[in-house]
Amino acid sequence: SNPGNWHQILGKGSISGSTEDDNYQLFQMGNKLVFEWNDRVTNTHYQAITQNPVIGSEWNYVTASISGGAINIYNNGVRQDLVYNQGLDPRSSSLGGTPPAVGIRLKSNTNPVTIGKQNGPAGSEFYYRGDIGALSLYNRALTPAEIAQNYEGYRA
Repeated sequence: SNPGNWHQILGKGSISGSTEDDNYQLFQMGNKLVFEWNDRVTNTHYQAITQNPVIGSEWNYVTASISGGAINIYNNGVRQDLVYNQGLDPRSSSLGGTPPAVGIRLKSNTNPVTIGKQNGPAGSEFYYRGDIGALSLYNRALTPAEIAQNYEGYRA
């Protein structure tokens, strides 16, 4: 839960002062995975947080997939249980197991996609500590079968 243990994997957002402008971010917070976004209509900040621990000393194959306004996060091919938070601090789960009623509505922005660090001022980059073996972005949600197939064919 210490911000020193937050490590950005992938994101399309920025921090300027105390303002966060996120299209999306995927990061590791301690032994949890967190997907974070700003709602494109209300600009409300949300997170979806995994409950099963991610073993930091082992390779993990992580997939986040959004379809129909809902997110699924997979670790090593297994869909993870999620809790949700509304607000800037992902250490809370203010919404519990209930996703935001509006669903996930990603906002457009011109921020660059960053890998292994957050787009922010010095001291708030949340550099990823470790190796990122490969990364793929798709313009559609993957099905559970496609995620399982990708995981089975993955070799670090």
